[in-house]
Amino acid sequence: MNIGFIGLGNVGSKLSGSLIRNGHDVSVLDLNPDLTAQKAITGAKAANCAANSRNLTAQR
Repeated sequence: MNIGFIGLGNVGSKLSGSLIRNGHDVSVLDLNPDLTAQKAITGAKAANCAANSRNLTAQR
């Protein structure tokens, strides 16, 4: 299952981190590219825009 998060604030960051730790395929996107890059280091796929992200589901 592909799971996506748009917005890596307090909630999105913690929820996406939990999914990554549990072995899920997670794509992330945030307006702040540094937050997206930090999650990519932990195992997420960094999306460059929502339109190009396959199966990216909005979380806000």
